[in-house]
Amino acid sequence: MYHLNSSGNIFSGLKEMLEPFSSAKFLIVADTNVDKLYSDKLAAAIEKETFKCVIPSGEKSKSVDTAVKIWSALAKYEFTRDDIIIALGGGVVGDIVGFAAATYLRGIRYINVPTTLLAMVDSSVGGKTGVDIPEGKNLVGAFHKPLFTFTDIRTLDTLPESEIKNGIGEIIKYYALTGSKLIHSYFPQIFTERFSLLLQACISFKNELISEDFNDNGVRQFLNFGHTLGHVIEKHSDYQIPHGEAVAIGMCKITKWAEEKGLTEKGTFETISDLCKDTGLATDYELSADELLKSAVHDKKRRGNILNLVLLRKIGEPFLYESKIS
Repeated sequence: MYHLNSSGNIFSGLKEMLEPFSSAKFLIVADTNVDKLYSDKLAAAIEKETFKCVIPSGEKSKSVDTAVKIWSALAKYEFTRDDIIIALGGGVVGDIVGFAAATYLRGIRYINVPTTLLAMVDSSVGGKTGVDIPEGKNLVGAFHKPLFTFTDIRTLDTLPESEIKNGIGEIIKYYALTGSKLIHSYFPQIFTERFSLLLQACISFKNELISEDFNDNGVRQFLNFGHTLGHVIEKHSDYQIPHGEAVAIGMCKITKWAEEKGLTEKGTFETISDLCKDTGLATDYELSADELLKSAVHDKKRRGNILNLVLLRKIGEPFLYESKIS
């Protein structure tokens, strides 16, 4: 269930959504940046017994060590399966909290409250959770659905421009996969009075694929367009290139590669590249597509020596392509 709030006070309506869980305690997990801005406001909106766990900001917090910190907080406050963790923040917080919830007591409930554009349109929806290990991004994780996702778009007011661009990378991905005129109409000026419609269009498409393929064995893999190369770029840059920008580069490089092989309609790369450039996103990286693919040996979509790549026949027509790992 996804709730989008853009009226009333910040986080208004959340209290009512929590009424069925009147006996629950709540642990708010936020990073150091978001904690200063929103933890107290969220606790005030909940109006129930709440505790807090603060983690460092940044991708490097998406680790087993951070999961241990969250597990220890849950144990300290004597949380049971009747209680609830709340992920307040971006994709890193959402992923690590979901993973902690999936594994503590073999599974307790959690809620996503995304505060970045990237998390709103992507990571807070779908129940994918995980941590990074030295060998790669998201290699350890679990599928664990949140009770619901509660988004208040006013949290975007405090985002730096770099984080807005991070989210736009994923929105361009949704356009590439769907060819949606609604999504395309928002570029390059993405924030308009109808902005909530854009979020809903992206989320509806993602939910449609998830409802058909929750465990990511079929059409849900389309959502990984640009991610196979993007994750390698993130790791190679020591996470100095953020996820959304890495995905943008990944989409451009894999589409150009596919055009050169005759797998994708000519002009598709130019369309995606132009959208990225119009919104200030990078479109290239120092490693070639072939070099990046050789480094994708730990990708989750690998089966034996076959790597399933998400390619486009053209804008709006994704397909899975089996590439052999040499």
